[in-house]
Amino acid sequence: MAQKVTLNPGDEVYLEDGRIAGFVASAPDGFIVRPIIESDEGGWPGKPILVARVSREEPADKISPVIAELRTAEADLRAKVFALRAEAMDLERAQLDRRAHIAQHGHLETLDNFLSGKITHAVTREYDDKFYVQDLSEAAQDERSYSSLRLISLVGSLRGGTLTSWSIEGRSGHFVPATSREAAVAIAASQIEKEFSDHRAGRRVNVVNLVASCKRIGLPIPADMAAIVAAAAHEAAANAVRKAEQSLEVARAQLAAVAKPEAV
Repeated sequence: MAQKVTLNPGDEVYLEDGRIAGFVASAPDGFIVRPIIESDEGGWPGKPILVARVSREEPADKISPVIAELRTAEADLRAKVFALRAEAMDLERAQLDRRAHIAQHGHLETLDNFLSGKITHAVTREYDDKFYVQDLSEAAQDERSYSSLRLISLVGSLRGGTLTSWSIEGRSGHFVPATSREAAVAIAASQIEKEFSDHRAGRRVNVVNLVASCKRIGLPIPADMAAIVAAAAHEAAANAVRKAEQSLEVARAQLAAVAKPEAV
């Protein structure tokens, strides 16, 4: 427990090794003082240090030089700890202020995550309704999306003159950042389900590519969408058979014309 001494800034005190110091302030772990540095020209206050004990009276017996040196080293370490704690508190206050600001302006969260290095994955989407869940470096380098992060733009969405959200757009598609793979999968699931809902409402989307995206990402496929893909595959196979049969008929006709004997 720190020594209880009532002092005012500027008071002259004695340290345990007998040195004189100027009192600066009390601290949770002791006292902040500025030891007086003696010279031929007089004394002047040195840099602030943190010490465990001070006294208004000069010690009757000064401690040994070895112990004094150790305690000086201890005081220096205490001062460093005090400075680091103060720095940590400043950083914590800055972080709290930033989070409070983001809470007031939720659309800044994506930008804050980028600046904080929290973005690890992304959902990329091509214009033909193909979705991919990738880690950030893969999304940046993949030819399906962007050749480098310089090609990504942070775009703000405006509604009624108010900035409501941030999105990231690139040269060949859409890019939604996420702080984990699980978060990216959830984003992709939400976007793909919206496309399915739009299709059910009559808007034309590429259901085949959306279902392929579900398989690639590991998402469940709605039964009605799976039926559409199965019907499309069946129709494609039937068309291929019809074309093959037509080609066969043409080939047979050509063969028959060649094999027919000429009239004498």
